[in-house]
This record gives sequence, C-alpha cells and structure tokens, in this order.
Amino acid sequence: MDNLIALATIAQNIYSRWIFRHLLYGMIAIAALTIITGVMVSAILIGIFYAAYQALLNLGVAPLSATLCTTGLATVVALLFIFITIVFLRRLREMPKRLLQKKTPGVSQAGDVIDAFFTGFLEPRPPKGCL
Repeated sequence: MDNLIALATIAQNIYSRWIFRHLLYGMIAIAALTIITGVMVSAILIGIFYAAYQALLNLGVAPLSATLCTTGLATVVALLFIFITIVFLRRLREMPKRLLQKKTPGVSQAGDVIDAFFTGFLEPRPPKGCL
C-alpha cells in the first residue's frame, strides 16, 4: 500500500510539472505570437501611411500639406489604439472582482428573491387557531 501511495505521489509530481511546463510553453508561444502580430500590424500601418502620402503627392498636394495630413491620420490611429488599450486594461483590473461575484447582478438578485420565497414557504407554521 505504501508503495502504491509513493508511486501515485511521484506520478502526481511528474504530471504537475508536465502541466506547468505545457502551460509555460503555451504562454511563451502566445507572447511571441502577440509580439510578431504587433510588428506585422505596425508594418502594414506604415505602408498604408506611406501610400496615403504618395497618393496625396500624386494628387498635387504640397509635400508639407501631405506630411501634415498623414501625420494627423497617424495621430488619430495612435489615439484610437491608446483608447482601446485603456479600455482593455480597465477590464483586466475589474476581472478579479467579477470572478469573485460568481454571478451577474441580475441573476444574483433573482436568486435572492427565489431563496427568500422558499425560505418563507418551507418555514413551519403553527396550526390554525394557535398563536
């Protein structure tokens, strides 16, 4: 029996280490893919801004005006990305609070009403005529 328990303990340790390594490799892969995706999206955006600049020059806009237009467009895009990042950071900060609630507010209130009803319904009542 002791040998079986020791074997189970060793197997559990090996499995937990394997799961941890598997999780770690997955997290590293996600981080690497996120960085690569960011670099690729940045390259695409730079190409779009350059194409917009060249299109403005081909349309006869002065180089300084074309530069100002593409800079304004790049600033708007950067502000949009900053706003989206701030929204997602707020959601991440609120996530532990949501996980602790375990229920959405509407479901929680409905559950409280149902619990109060059944508590009152199942409560023993004295027979009629007795106070």
